[in-house]
Amino acid sequence: KVHISVCILLKYLRKEYGGEMKVTVNNFVIFDEKLSLLNPPPVCVDIPYLERIAKACIYLYDMSLDKSHLSGCAKVAGKIEFAKVFEFKIGCFNIPVYVHEDVRVTLVT
Repeated sequence: KVHISVCILLKYLRKEYGGEMKVTVNNFVIFDEKLSLLNPPPVCVDIPYLERIAKACIYLYDMSLDKSHLSGCAKVAGKIEFAKVFEFKIGCFNIPVYVHEDVRVTLVT
């Protein structure tokens, strides 16, 4: 039996009008970078032992930011070479944005 724990943490950085995404697998950080939240590119990482041919990508889409909320949706897709193997919609989120502080939310754990 194999147990894999994935956590996606999204932090809104109000001063930069962007965000920071941190992705961990079994408590090992595989991605930790800042990105635009208005039209973010997919975040892709190599799949261990299949680095040359396989990737897993996290997509943030339908992103919207106003004075009080950051909202959008997230999905994960697996790719081998140029073919998409699977796609899983994680769901949508609506994060309250406070004027004087950055906000963190865990999308998947």
